[in-house]
Amino acid sequence: RWITASVARVSTARSGNVFLALEGREATFDAVVFAATVRKLGPMPQQGESISVHVARVSLYQQRGQLSLVIDELGARNRGHG
Repeated sequence: RWITASVARVSTARSGNVFLALEGREATFDAVVFAATVRKLGPMPQQGESISVHVARVSLYQQRGQLSLVIDELGARNRGHG
C-alpha cells in the first residue's frame, strides 16, 4: 500500500536503519527503512519533504509496544511541503 505524508523527523541508527515520523492528514506514523533496503533505495527523504512511500508491512517492536510501518519503496518527493 502506498501512502503520501510529510516527513516530520528522520534519524539513522548505527545499524544503518532509517527511522521516520510521517505526518498524514489525520495521524502521525512511525516508520522504518531497514539498512538493506536503504542501500537499494539510495538517498533517504529529509525533514520537511512530502513523499510517497510503499508500506511492505506493519512491525511490532515488542520491547516498547510500538508499531512501525516498514517501508520498502520510495516514490515521488516534493521539498518544502509539510
